[in-house]
Amino acid sequence: MVPDRSDQGPIATGSLHTKKVASSSATAEPRNRLATLIVFCLPTLAAFGPFIPAFGPVFAFRIASILLLLIAVVGTRSTTRSGVRRSTAVLAAVWMFASLISLLFVGPVEQAWTELLSVATGLGALLALTLLPDPRRTLAFFLRGWLFAYVVISALAVAEVVTGVAISSSLPQELTLDGWGLTVTFFNPNNYATFLLYSCLAILALLAQVRSVIATSVCVAALISIPVLMTFTGSRTGLWLLAVFVIASIVLLRSRASLKIALIAATIVVAFVVLSNMEETPFEELANHIGNAGYSVEVLGFTVPMDASTHVRWELVLAGFAFFALHPLFGGGPGAFEQFVASNGIGSRTLGVISPHNGFMEVLSQYGIFVFVALVFWLGRMLLIGVRSRRGADRAGSVGGIVMVVGVVSLPLVLTMHSSALEPSTTWLFFGLLVLIARSFEATLLLANVDPGDVSRGPSMSDGAAGPARGR
Repeated sequence: MVPDRSDQGPIATGSLHTKKVASSSATAEPRNRLATLIVFCLPTLAAFGPFIPAFGPVFAFRIASILLLLIAVVGTRSTTRSGVRRSTAVLAAVWMFASLISLLFVGPVEQAWTELLSVATGLGALLALTLLPDPRRTLAFFLRGWLFAYVVISALAVAEVVTGVAISSSLPQELTLDGWGLTVTFFNPNNYATFLLYSCLAILALLAQVRSVIATSVCVAALISIPVLMTFTGSRTGLWLLAVFVIASIVLLRSRASLKIALIAATIVVAFVVLSNMEETPFEELANHIGNAGYSVEVLGFTVPMDASTHVRWELVLAGFAFFALHPLFGGGPGAFEQFVASNGIGSRTLGVISPHNGFMEVLSQYGIFVFVALVFWLGRMLLIGVRSRRGADRAGSVGGIVMVVGVVSLPLVLTMHSSALEPSTTWLFFGLLVLIARSFEATLLLANVDPGDVSRGPSMSDGAAGPARGR
């Protein structure tokens, strides 16, 4: 196996060359420290979004993403073969090319530049994370930064519950907690609910890494608080998905049966506490939703009842297919979905709602089939890596694989919670989590003398690199 020289620097053979190497290392070290600081701060900057301003729509998270990419390109970077880096680069290239073509031939709409800025900086952050050396160390700082961001946002959420004063609600402040839910810095309760879902996965991955009692206790307390805060968002989809996250993670966990039983018992206790403080349990709400549905659609000869919210999302999906049919190759352009719905009289069927409310349909209709296929392929690769990583002997890697599997499989539902999935920085933050876990798995493959560009096999329970040395 050839070691990654990008983390070691060139080998000096003479005094002059040694001086050059020392000078280069001295210059690179501050850049690496700055990159580590940015990685740690990314979750907080993403959570606060425009509340940490910079230059208009180019707020702090986007500035940090651009700066991180510049550091990754000009500084010391990993040069080992990486399937994750290659597939991410392909996704970024296809996405930006399709955006350019649609802007040239269809023309930009008013919201085009804001969304394109979000997409470009998000993709830039993903590329930077694939280029940084030592992905396992980068992941460790990223997860710790995410825990810090969660604690800060949770403190603001508690303050909002206690005072009734919302920071970012689009409704008047006195109506914030009256049937609307917590928004904190996310402008919409569902956006905050998705952040809680992503945080559940990130903190679970961190919990598998930490060893100290204090760090473990903080992670466990954070995980227990997530369902409590989720109830205050009022997000039905968020509550159901959180339950699925917990159950799936326990089932997939490679551990002793006693630990699984303890986790299930803790989950039941937390669920009882949460449900006892709700006016209506999710099961009662589901029964009322089916029994009192005011809308219905015909699907394969069956009549499916639905409430107004589900009906609106169904109509928006149909509108998305209609928009896609007009521009199937490169899409209707960044941010063009809302204008299409508003200008074609579809808003009357969607009760005035014009935002996509479906991340995959948003990509398909606005950026075309090529970007959609590239995104599905990229997510499929993340899923495959997650499946392989889960089978490893290393606890952190195995739990990281669970996080990837649960996160990718649930993504089609999670991305229906946003009005627009591409503008919130937390969407790209979650994609960054997938990238770093996948890159960490590739680093483990290198130690096991396996080609990191081949995810068809990975370190198993019998691989010495994934666990203690076995006489190699």
